[in-house]
Amino acid sequence: MGEIALPERLIATDVGSGYVLGLWSDELGIESVRMYDLIKPGITDRP
Repeated sequence: MGEIALPERLIATDVGSGYVLGLWSDELGIESVRMYDLIKPGITDRP
């Protein structure tokens, strides 16, 4: 387990092992769904 920092206008609805899914609201109150990849310190996918 750990901590994550979310954008101010994002309400997280689901958190998986490699992503955060949430509802984003812009300056006008228009909502959209956004997904962010989680970057884990010390873990790399590159050979």
